[in-house]
Amino acid sequence: MASVPSWDDFVEENLLHSNLFCGVCLLSQLGDIVYTFGQLTNLSEGETRQFLRAFQMTSQKAEQKIMEEGFTLTFLGEKQTQFKIYSKTFCR
Repeated sequence: MASVPSWDDFVEENLLHSNLFCGVCLLSQLGDIVYTFGQLTNLSEGETRQFLRAFQMTSQKAEQKIMEEGFTLTFLGEKQTQFKIYSKTFCR
């Protein structure tokens, strides 16, 4: 029977090495960091709050504005990178 890869191995081999992602960050509904890997390992609380805003909007117009504005992350304490959200889903 083949062994099941660890979550870290799965993320690294199937997401990061595909060059589609530079990191993974899973947040709870309260904004607590559940899991991080790759370049998203050292996000600040302010940076994680940017993600949450996109999922907490009460109007479609406000949500669209957040999606268009995107958010900024700082990698390795120096390089700021602007991201945009093109699609989002809720996990339940």
